[in-house]
Amino acid sequence: MPEPADQVSTTFDATGMPVTTMRNPSGSVFITQSADGSRRSIGTSRARVDLATTAETGLHIAAIASGTREWTLVPTPIVALTSGDADAFAGLRVSGGSASIEDDVARLAIMLATEDGSTVEVRLEARDGQAIVSTQAEITPASETALTGIAPLRIGVPLDTLSTLSAVSGVQRQGGWQPEEGVYRSFRLEERPLAAPQRIYSGERSTWSEMPWAALTGEGDGGVMLAFEYGAQWELVTEPSGDAVTLGYRPIGLEPVVAAGETWSAPPAWIGAFDGDLDGAAAITTDFLRAAVVPQGDADFPWVQYNTWFSFACELDAATLLREAELAAALGVEVFYVDAGWWTGNPTRWDQFSSGLGNWVENRDKFPDGLAAFAEGIRQRGMHFGIWFEPERIDLRHATIGGWHPDWIARNGDRWVRCDWPADTDTAWLCFGLQATQDWAFDKIAAVIASTGARWLKWDSNYWGICDSPNHDHGTGDGEAAQVAGVYAVMDRLRERFPDLVIENCAGGGTRMDYAIARHTHTAWLNDASAPAQRSRFHNAGAGYVYPPEMLNAWVMEWPFEALNGQDQAEDFLRTVVRSRMLGALGLSCRLQTWTEASKRIVSEEITRYKEHVRPLVRHGHMLHLLDRPQPELTSPRTPTPDTWEAYGLALPNGSRAVAIAFRNASPTNELTFPMKALQPDAAYRVTVEDGKPTERDGRSLMTDGITVACAPTASVFVRIERLGEDAA
Repeated sequence: MPEPADQVSTTFDATGMPVTTMRNPSGSVFITQSADGSRRSIGTSRARVDLATTAETGLHIAAIASGTREWTLVPTPIVALTSGDADAFAGLRVSGGSASIEDDVARLAIMLATEDGSTVEVRLEARDGQAIVSTQAEITPASETALTGIAPLRIGVPLDTLSTLSAVSGVQRQGGWQPEEGVYRSFRLEERPLAAPQRIYSGERSTWSEMPWAALTGEGDGGVMLAFEYGAQWELVTEPSGDAVTLGYRPIGLEPVVAAGETWSAPPAWIGAFDGDLDGAAAITTDFLRAAVVPQGDADFPWVQYNTWFSFACELDAATLLREAELAAALGVEVFYVDAGWWTGNPTRWDQFSSGLGNWVENRDKFPDGLAAFAEGIRQRGMHFGIWFEPERIDLRHATIGGWHPDWIARNGDRWVRCDWPADTDTAWLCFGLQATQDWAFDKIAAVIASTGARWLKWDSNYWGICDSPNHDHGTGDGEAAQVAGVYAVMDRLRERFPDLVIENCAGGGTRMDYAIARHTHTAWLNDASAPAQRSRFHNAGAGYVYPPEMLNAWVMEWPFEALNGQDQAEDFLRTVVRSRMLGALGLSCRLQTWTEASKRIVSEEITRYKEHVRPLVRHGHMLHLLDRPQPELTSPRTPTPDTWEAYGLALPNGSRAVAIAFRNASPTNELTFPMKALQPDAAYRVTVEDGKPTERDGRSLMTDGITVACAPTASVFVRIERLGEDAA
């Protein structure tokens, strides 16, 4: 029942049926239920989900509405289950439920039951100010059951109103073990017709080939957004039939055995409604992640970073790095972190970062005074210290000194899960489904963080294997889910022990960049292939639909066509190189000691621009795609400079501040006029192009007539837009 402060009222529908509504005190969050339980709704001022129950279909989502539009859906059972016993969940019918509103969060639970007592409780949650409703199914069988298929959220879509599915490809769609040729597809926004059967598969890892986010659109503005909060393999399957299509996410390879009376929770799924174009879908995703999922960092997060990997790889030397840190601090860098190669047993050889994995004790050949003393040297230069770990993989040669036990290695049948890459040593995969492995990892990482005062932890994961050992703390059919759950448990213990710790999610790039791990990490490394500049922009443009800008981490790094080490570049081009990483979290991984004074001056100026004008919008704003084509077409393997302009922006939700950056690339057109978005039509704005004289314009003209800019080939134009008046915060 609702808290006393909540408002409860009863009305009658067209048939005379009583309908009870409960709201929070402001009325912005609500739940409605008909007296006979056949209709329920849950929502906020931004979105509403209607549920219905019929004898033919059972419980289903009947409609979803945004702030301006409603979509009626086709009756489809909201949950689908298969098991070893084909009749285990046959005949599920609504048997009860509960509803509450507390702390501006509405929670609706609907119990489904079979005649023999098996139950599925469908839980829905709507949070004040958000346009996404999260759902989760809790499954309790009456007798021991092996679940062989789980679809925790399914909807039926009429093709006359929603006809297109837009999704974003995963990081390894290009590169890694995929062919390096043809159209470049890492983080590429792609459209698919809903009228044709589709199977969107995550790939070997949760975001290897596809991201767990989809937007359904049709005629007119707005649409329906779906997402899946799961850290292992999954698929989104569409099944057209006549004038409608059924679709829903489901985990792959997850087959838990659930004991009689035991409750097992399926991975959560999200459904939302948005207005406008796909930037509207991105905006509701960003808002929900910030409000309900992602840990929040310091007020000035994301920090400008320096990372050692693309500068020095494993050829680390404390004295050289401290000289590098001096220069990084002068540029405006805020966190300096040591990547792979800092531990005992790792040679001073460029990329042999697998050697010695699992030792997690400082290498005194590389850090003669110890890692704690080095970290103090970083702080003395005015920066935070950070450190890299790959806790899930170990060097088999170091079983006697790493503190881990061979029994903890993941098994596939009668073999260990061995890693065939990189080839500098023999490594294996640890099973984090084991509590002993989790305890070991926590102790090792916590000891280093405590001794060094590290504020940034980069958690990498360069391989993947699934444990099916019957002797570990998980079943033979849920080893992958247990692995990621164990990783999350260690991350949570670290954040509890070190509340100010920032955790960066990395998995050989963004191959494990899902919504489940987002609950435990502050930012994510997008792709090791973060150069050249146009490729880095391409990644941000696509991933910006799926994640808030502050979670999209990319660095300025060395590349044959935009080298900074030891040479000057044209000033306009060098500014473009830095600005191409400004649409998210910004970092550097270059040898600063080789930079010219001109390069250092230009990069320092752009870092200052980022901190003053861009970072507040990265942290609190929405990503904007300002041209009809949201991404240029890139081709592999070289990803040459496109022959078209690009334009992206960031804007605060209240429309008070925005920035836009236009990139000419190799376009033969000297000028570009692009419409701005997300401003207040009747408000007056100050518009500053580069560092020129400001002009005043109203929001309507900026969004309809647009902004005209010009620059040299491969250069860029930076535009600042600020609402006039005292309330332009």
